[in-house]
Amino acid sequence: MHGAGSLANRRWGVRRRTILGLVGLLLVGLLASQATAVGAQAGGAELPPYLADATDPAVTTLASDLGISIREAQRRIGWQEPAMQLGEELRRALGDRFGGLWFDEAGGGRVKVGVVGGDAAGAEALIAGRKLTAVTDLVAVRHSYAELEQAHAWLSGVITGANPPAARGEITGLASALLVDKNRVELQLPRGQSLNAAQRAAVSAAKGRLGAMLTLGSWSGKAQMETCRVDSPESVWSCDPRLRGGVGMWDSTGVCTAGFNVRSKSDNLWYVMTAGHCGPRGTLWYAWVPTYEGGGSMWIGGMHNARSTDYPDYDDFGIVAIDNYNLSAWKPAGYVYVHASPDKPGVAGTTENPLYPIKGVSTSGVGMRVCMSGGASSQ
Repeated sequence: MHGAGSLANRRWGVRRRTILGLVGLLLVGLLASQATAVGAQAGGAELPPYLADATDPAVTTLASDLGISIREAQRRIGWQEPAMQLGEELRRALGDRFGGLWFDEAGGGRVKVGVVGGDAAGAEALIAGRKLTAVTDLVAVRHSYAELEQAHAWLSGVITGANPPAARGEITGLASALLVDKNRVELQLPRGQSLNAAQRAAVSAAKGRLGAMLTLGSWSGKAQMETCRVDSPESVWSCDPRLRGGVGMWDSTGVCTAGFNVRSKSDNLWYVMTAGHCGPRGTLWYAWVPTYEGGGSMWIGGMHNARSTDYPDYDDFGIVAIDNYNLSAWKPAGYVYVHASPDKPGVAGTTENPLYPIKGVSTSGVGMRVCMSGGASSQ
């Protein structure tokens, strides 16, 4: 896990369609239950009564990045988690009128809610119920969030079919993103790479099907594999058991990142949650273990079940059975590996903690400050 920063991800943000799979997110100290009252006034309306911990890296890095006071950063971080809960409520209440939720960091961290056609009936009461009226803006948009999700799911499937198999740890070809703050989906072309015939056909199909909902962008870079450590020359994530979140794993076609370890309520067995597009049901997954036979790959288990991003079933998650658990090889538990990183200008460092506990799951949105663990691509 690294220092906090702005990251667009998951339900209301960018979902990069690459072989890396799931990037585990830990929301550090942002829960509303940990907040305390502010009691300030702004424009006749009370500011949100949430105040994050002053020592939270999300707070300290936000203050440093934007040149604002710690107190102001505490306020902005404090209302982010309640805002994400509000987003879930608005999505249920507004249905096809819901256009997504995001944070405008440049505009003081304000909460933006997209509303199709500007019809916000039913939204104001929910916003007031979360005590976010003073910092929330309603934005008229053309496309619902459900439409964006479906368009992005279709685009992701087209990209997957067009991109060639990638070498371990290296991203190639087309990528995509859901830009909730721009009410668009983005097809990203690789800078410095020539497109093959299938990729050119995918670009043409996307333009024809998505029209004005589509925007073109570009990206470049290679995977940065920084969880635990990287063993050369294999260049793979390298961790001894316990099996934890953020550990790299692979099958015969590419790499993904282990998310949460979970225990089934139906059969009491252990599984690794990851992205559904990592591989189809039945594929066998491995991880690199430094102490296994002098350093080698140890099998985890097969993809037990997966839901891909193919439209219309656009939930993207899968579970890999930890078959070796019965041999006590992996000792899975609810941890993520936090490796040490130095302080940098505007970015607080981290202290090594191989068994940092995972306490819960939450959504995240564009402009939200989070810490991340796992593989990432640079742009």
